[in-house]
Amino acid sequence: MTDSKTPRPSSTVVLIRDGQQGLEVLMLQKNKSIDYGGTWVFPGGIIDNEDYLTAEGLSGDDSMETAARVTAVRETGEEAGLTVDPQSLTPFAHWVTPKLKTRRYATWFFAADANHLSADVVIDNGEIVDAQWFNPFKALVAQAEGSVRLNGPSFVTLSELTRHATARQALLDYQSREVFYFKPKGLMTQTGVVTLYEGDSAYHANDTDESLIENSGEPLHRLYMSRKGAWRYIKSSQD
Repeated sequence: MTDSKTPRPSSTVVLIRDGQQGLEVLMLQKNKSIDYGGTWVFPGGIIDNEDYLTAEGLSGDDSMETAARVTAVRETGEEAGLTVDPQSLTPFAHWVTPKLKTRRYATWFFAADANHLSADVVIDNGEIVDAQWFNPFKALVAQAEGSVRLNGPSFVTLSELTRHATARQALLDYQSREVFYFKPKGLMTQTGVVTLYEGDSAYHANDTDESLIENSGEPLHRLYMSRKGAWRYIKSSQD
């Protein structure tokens, strides 16, 4: 049996569509009484044992990535009442929760075109208490204003999506690149938390104290999560 510090395999799906005000992405607000309660997240959840069995039955492949596709589809149906084709999912990231967190997850991130989904979003008003199609830029503005709570992976994903005007552009970008493995190293600072990602000049430093992070050189790949106000995701050239 694993303890709470062992990352639990999980999956999430970023549903993207074209709205009247540009690209939109579906986000769900978690009930305040559960883990990460009150935050806005993408549909997803823990990979169950049954998901491995379903994956093997459908494709003869019970690998974790294939099971994660099954989980993404199942959770989207349970949390949002939407049916997604597992073959339409494009993997683009894999996130592991930093060690400073009590509960940790190893999460596959998939993207999918939601323009052809005919059903309306239906939530259970249990684990999920609200749903909204967000323009990524407006979601980040809402975070800065304090009206929307996000976690690190959601903030980074939304930040990346602000570079695209349409769902097609975003999906082509995800399809053209390799899956990026985020293994954040978190550091508590006086103003909040800084997480470093692979490619940052301070990522492999033995002593990741606050002064080292603030005075490190290029390249940068990090997220500043202040306790109040806007967060900042920085990814400079790593060539």
